[in-house]
Amino acid sequence: MKLGHIVMKKGLPFLQHCLGLDLETANFANADNIVFVAIDFENQRALTQAFETPIRPRFQLGIAILDTKNLISSSSSYSSNLITVRNYVSGSKKYRSKIQKKFISGETVQIQRREDLVTHLNNSIPRTRKIVLVGHSFMMDLLTLRHLNFDLDTSIVAVLDTQLIAHNIMKCSTISLKALLTKLEIPFENLHVGGQDAYFALRALLKMATQNCVPSENNEAAIGMILNARFVPFSEESNQAQVFAQEQSPRFVTATAKAHPRLKTSSAEAAAGRTKVAAEAETDGEVDPQEGGLAINEGNIVKEKKWDEALPGARIPYPPMTIADSRSLEPHHSLLSLGLLLVLDFLRRLLGIFTIVEKD
Repeated sequence: MKLGHIVMKKGLPFLQHCLGLDLETANFANADNIVFVAIDFENQRALTQAFETPIRPRFQLGIAILDTKNLISSSSSYSSNLITVRNYVSGSKKYRSKIQKKFISGETVQIQRREDLVTHLNNSIPRTRKIVLVGHSFMMDLLTLRHLNFDLDTSIVAVLDTQLIAHNIMKCSTISLKALLTKLEIPFENLHVGGQDAYFALRALLKMATQNCVPSENNEAAIGMILNARFVPFSEESNQAQVFAQEQSPRFVTATAKAHPRLKTSSAEAAAGRTKVAAEAETDGEVDPQEGGLAINEGNIVKEKKWDEALPGARIPYPPMTIADSRSLEPHHSLLSLGLLLVLDFLRRLLGIFTIVEKD
């Protein structure tokens, strides 16, 4: 079977069904047997090299696991262990140290042999449960899994690609994980670390599932539980600070109110929120969201009917640009600039995979 055939072309309805967000199930009855496992490789080409050579191959493997049983049993109060994140690395001592400093979720485990990598992968997959594999731009990762003779059949009921789901929702050809997180207003840091990318792919998956479901009295509890869950894998102090900042953010308040059927936000409050966000962006040296974003209901970016109904008037910012970029572009050139940025990002990622080895 071709790998392209195992990735669900329209994974959003299946995802919402698993989480009890669709109108048919409208509860968590179908979620308690599902385990979402996000996988991300960095520098996949290095895996074709021998581990025993003096020049050790440089690559990373990130695994993030969300057991929906934990999501169901958690309350709306603060929690930091809903997603388990693991990071594995091979390469020089300097490279391993660099990755360890960037990995915010714990310790990075060193890989000595290819067999150890396969063992860690298999130990992360509870084959007695229903498994949904998740990734962003997932085809290369699936090819790597096949190269490692990883079992892509037993207990795996679906494969979801967040880039493909975003394409179906936002009608964009390709989108980087960074741009997707920015559009979904999910705080992030230190991407291109295996564990981080896997973790944030899961966060993006859940956010797209809740924002694009049709709200009803039946699925209100499920939506609220996912929206209120705390996933940020930082230290206790950083976690609390980020949770507080998120709740105070006008963007978060506005988006949550529009996604949740029982919450209301007045137009005056929304306008005040956009003004505050614009001021903060200008202070931080970022692009004004009024210049770098489009309203969904204007029909310029997203024309999906369900999205319109679930989030009327919500704003989605463009991927971030520098101040110099923003000043050099006229407003009517913004769509062209967005396309160029996406092409440049794709070329940068493509060239990055050829940087493989580094002497220990």
